[in-house]
Amino acid sequence: MYTSDQSGALTPVTITAGSKIGVPVVVLTNEYTASASEALTGALRDNKLATIVGTRSYGKARIQSLLPVSNGDMLKLTTMKYLTPNKEDFNHIGLAPDIEVEGSTAQLITALQIAGLTSITLAGDNHILDVNGHAFAGNLGLVKQGTKVYASARVLAALVESDITWDAKNKKVLLTNGAGKAFGFTLASKDAISKDYETLIELGAFAKKFPAFTWSYNASTKQLKLSVK
Repeated sequence: MYTSDQSGALTPVTITAGSKIGVPVVVLTNEYTASASEALTGALRDNKLATIVGTRSYGKARIQSLLPVSNGDMLKLTTMKYLTPNKEDFNHIGLAPDIEVEGSTAQLITALQIAGLTSITLAGDNHILDVNGHAFAGNLGLVKQGTKVYASARVLAALVESDITWDAKNKKVLLTNGAGKAFGFTLASKDAISKDYETLIELGAFAKKFPAFTWSYNASTKQLKLSVK
């Protein structure tokens, strides 16, 4: 990265004598990614060493120094700014991800796919998440209404590697796959519902449109399993 003081002169900060680790690197970002984590994200991105997935970062590109004053107190003063290797000053702006994905579980799924995972099985409910037998922070957004079982539209979109948009006029969530084909799920048909500012899709309707997707719900444990291969 670069640092810059009041003179405006740029001073490069470099890392030398490193070695490649030989595996894909994906960085997850959101509005809480700030300061040093943004500097690292920008450095990896600009040097094409990582793919950035998530949402725009916080936007703190300033360095504070602690200066002693005569009565023993300390004055925190902004003294420098830092920029990415491409000399991007992201203060109050944040860093844009390479791939924009909202929701921590959807971001994780997308990152694993970019890293090369081709078969993913998710298990959990509204509070817990298991990915291929490993526990992670997150959830599936599980909702059960009568005989219908719903899961987070963002999670499902990530699983089938599709973009997600909301059609406000028709109250419909749209998933568009890599080939450009769009699949709609409407609130009116109960193929989708809205709960706590989140859209969820009924899994039976979803499975009909995405044949590679399978699911099961354990009524005794109230746990959901989602798979795609």
